[in-house]
Amino acid sequence: MLAFGMGLTGAAFAAESWRVDYDKSRIGFIARYDSIEFPGIFERWRGEFLFAPYALNKSKFDIIVDMASVNTRSRDRDIGIRSEEWFDVAQFGKASYLTKRFERRPDGTFEVVAEFRIKGVTQPLRSTFSWADVGDTRRLRGRVKVDRRTLKIGTGEWAEDAIIGFGVTITYDIVMRK
Repeated sequence: MLAFGMGLTGAAFAAESWRVDYDKSRIGFIARYDSIEFPGIFERWRGEFLFAPYALNKSKFDIIVDMASVNTRSRDRDIGIRSEEWFDVAQFGKASYLTKRFERRPDGTFEVVAEFRIKGVTQPLRSTFSWADVGDTRRLRGRVKVDRRTLKIGTGEWAEDAIIGFGVTITYDIVMRK
């Protein structure tokens, strides 16, 4: 009622569409080998971002990642990670992240529940992110830790090999414009 008294319409509460600046944005991960962390990024991905902090029920992030575009800055590691035991890009070339709902947290960040699909496995994924104004852009930054075994990443001889850490942190830093 207050919104209508102030002259605001239902359109004022719609999520806004954002264009990704792919040159400044990153989706990646941090993994461990022999207790040493190494980063990886995905060089090719696409996303649809509709978001407004005041219209969380109408917001969504839908992301598709080209798994063959993984880059860990190690040619040998990149070849291995594309193999059947790891990402199996020959059979599962894409991973997807489709949001289901958003919640505002008391500290000003947001929590998102999404359906994460990778290597034929789908599981819910809960992640926390920040949403900030940076000049004429918006910046979405977050991370979430997953257990690679629940996603069937690192199978065969790697399934129980603790030399390669079981915990993997998925990271994202997305810069957008209207």
